[in-house]
Amino acid sequence: MRLNRFLTTAAAIALGLGAPALGQMVTLESFDGSISIRGQLVEFDSETYVVRSPVGVMTVDALEMRCIGEGCPVQNNEPEALRVAGSATVIQDLIPALIDGYAQSIDAGSTVQPGDGGSQTVGLSDGADAPLVSIALKASNSTMGLNAVSEKAADIAIATRPARPDEMTKIAGNGTAGDREQVLALDGIVVVTHPANPVRAISANDLPAVFAGQIAKWSELGGYDADINLYVRGESSGTYDVFNEQVMQPVNAKIAGDVVVLESDQAISEAVARDPFGIGISSYSARRNAKALSIRGVCGVQTPVNDFTIRTEEYPLTRRIFAYKKAGELTGHGGRLLDFALSDEGQFIVADAGFVDQRITAQPVNEQGIRVASAVMDNGSEVSFRDLKDMMSDLIVGDRLSLTYRFDFGSSRLDSRAVGDIERLAELLSTGSYENKEVLLVGFTDSIGEASKNRVLSQSRASVVRDALINQAPAGSLDNVRIRTAGFGEASPLGCNETEAGRRANRRVEVWVSDLVRQVN
Repeated sequence: MRLNRFLTTAAAIALGLGAPALGQMVTLESFDGSISIRGQLVEFDSETYVVRSPVGVMTVDALEMRCIGEGCPVQNNEPEALRVAGSATVIQDLIPALIDGYAQSIDAGSTVQPGDGGSQTVGLSDGADAPLVSIALKASNSTMGLNAVSEKAADIAIATRPARPDEMTKIAGNGTAGDREQVLALDGIVVVTHPANPVRAISANDLPAVFAGQIAKWSELGGYDADINLYVRGESSGTYDVFNEQVMQPVNAKIAGDVVVLESDQAISEAVARDPFGIGISSYSARRNAKALSIRGVCGVQTPVNDFTIRTEEYPLTRRIFAYKKAGELTGHGGRLLDFALSDEGQFIVADAGFVDQRITAQPVNEQGIRVASAVMDNGSEVSFRDLKDMMSDLIVGDRLSLTYRFDFGSSRLDSRAVGDIERLAELLSTGSYENKEVLLVGFTDSIGEASKNRVLSQSRASVVRDALINQAPAGSLDNVRIRTAGFGEASPLGCNETEAGRRANRRVEVWVSDLVRQVN
């Protein structure tokens, strides 16, 4: 256990305290007893102690230490109460693991009390078994979780879809909507079949027709001469909602009436894995033994589903796992739990639970076959051979990082995931690991509008990311890192510009890293 996790030796902090009044002597001890600090208590604000110790004035995290002695502030002995509601899949498969990881990070003990319908209550306690926080997990669906937060019946909502404008207005209260939303993890809506089914991909045109019942035989998709059996989630689930919004509604199609409706993504995957003629809509994290199909766009671009295409949000049915905080400040262990979930330690747990984490990974250009194939296809983009040559000369010796920056619709404002990814990249670059590398921020657009203007727009957005990155990094930490921007407009579509989902995938800023090659005279 490291001491600096609990405190900051506070020459800097003492400057802000002025001349503190002498207090009584107290002992601050970590929950596992491995760290003990004795000093005069100067200040306490429910989340931090400030003590004058023999080594100076220190600020100590009150949520990770207990105070021993008569001079300790009188505190409410009732444990903090935290209520989390929303997506059953996420609350059952991910949130308990994150809570357990958080408990270990502060050396707290934990107990679990099962409830009805997959709900449970997790209690955390210190080394003396004194209760710290009681976390009630209510497994329902995204809509019910968002409603619970807006109605102040929950502190955190877990949703597998973004909150709608009316929901966000209620959640934000008198505050700013953007401050309430965080991206915990990534996942994808996947089309699953039996592992032995010979069909490996499905077109974006055929997909809604299958689930509307218009295509009823596997032979129409290149498979068996057998009827197609459909499996879907209920209408209030995030999985159903995202699939309906992104696949069915754009072509005015409705889910067929003769479908099997199941209560969880896991149940759908398990049912399809038992049914040789079944096809269902599940999530990437819950695909189990079922086979996930690639999706072929209307322009011919075919995108496989894997961790990297979900991290970069190129897979067309990628979805974000959101946490929405209640209006007002979420303090105490609730706020710390969300911070832990977004840390590298928390994101390891995200991956272990089967979801796609947001840690930064790299992929060399020779594994970016979809980029080369889509760039040379007739996809309606106004791109010359010179444009493609310029782009590939920049990218051919580089590795692409999994960070892909996107913006709020119609603006140059980074969206909620991009804000977190700016912090991740700034932290990575400030470690010095990239001092002998060139970081290239590459902007792309969809094909709407004039090609020349799109190229300018793509360059502008790459510059926005660069500026945000420099502002986020500690002063001077990027002085030895070469950061360059480029914009190639509509030169490299990763989705079909004929659809809104494809255009959204194409409007992006990518991050590439390559070795610096210096010419020797």
